[in-house]
Formats: sequence, C-alpha cells, structure tokens
Amino acid sequence: MPPSKLIDFNTLKVPTTPVLVLLRQALERNLDVMQGRCRAAGVRLRAHGKMHKCTTIANLQVAKGAVGICAQTVGEAEVFVESGIADVLLTSPSAITAARRFAELARRAKVAAVVDDTALVEAFGTAARAAGVVLDLLVDVDLGQHRTGVRPTEVVALAQTIATTQGVRFAGVQGYAGHLQHIASVPA
Repeated sequence: MPPSKLIDFNTLKVPTTPVLVLLRQALERNLDVMQGRCRAAGVRLRAHGKMHKCTTIANLQVAKGAVGICAQTVGEAEVFVESGIADVLLTSPSAITAARRFAELARRAKVAAVVDDTALVEAFGTAARAAGVVLDLLVDVDLGQHRTGVRPTEVVALAQTIATTQGVRFAGVQGYAGHLQHIASVPA
C-alpha cells in the first residue's frame, strides 16, 4: 500500500471501547487464499462465525464460496440466518430450551446441529415435529477435551437414537480436537 494510503492511528478518531478495524484488501485477500486452498484440496469450507461474529464478513465468506457458516449458539445462528446466510451448522450442543427456536430456523434456512445427549435429540425431534420440519443432527464426539460430546464407544447408540426419532435425521459426526492445535513442534 502506498504511504499516502496508510492510516495514522495516532490521529484517527475511534471509539474507546474495543473496535474491529479491518483493511478490506487484506481481508479479501485472506478470504480468497483460504477459499482457494480449500478448493484445491477438494474441501468444502464452512467458516466458523465465532471468529468474527460479524454478518458482513460471514456473507462475504459465503459469496466467495463457503458452503455456509458455523455458529456456536442458537442466538448466533438466528442472527446469521436473519442476515441471509442460507446454511448454518450449530457446532456446540445447545440448551434443550433453545430447541424450538432452532427448529423454527429450519423454515428459513438449511440448519443442522450437533448433539451429545438423548434428551437433546428428543427435544429437537419434538420441536421439529411442531415446526413441521426435519432437522439434521450430528453426533458430537469427545476426542479428549472432555468438554462436550459422547465417548467414541457411545457414537453408534446416539446415532441410532437419532435415526429412530421422528423429526430429526442422522447427518454424521463431529469431533473437535482443540487440544491438538498450535503444537509448536512434533517429536520425531
């Protein structure tokens, strides 16, 4: 960027609260690189909205080729759907009390959710039947963090519960191995 286009942050008037400042060209370049790498690898990108919590960025990601957006909470999913995102995956088990709200979203967009408990499967089934929709559910597998998810030995049983519950459909499994990220070096 030419020096005349640089921003002098010492004189810039910004709110004193935390504020996100993005360089549009850098953002778009990064999104293009990520989408390009996914395409080259034959992988469909579904970006996680919790990284930015911004509908403008989420819609830009989809416009550049992402198949949809991930949301951490039902509230986030509602905001993304309201902004025009047509495909949202809820990546953390929701509260049972939010099942009705999530099922209502399926009337306006393609939505799916992870589950790690039969009570949540039943709640989603009941809510989906009441809303006249079918919800895709994925079994959340605990890969060692012990935050959410079923033990690997329990995956089949929960998948069978989903498959036999009206209003929901078994759509796969999800596992999050956050404890394996950012490893500086791997022993030889």
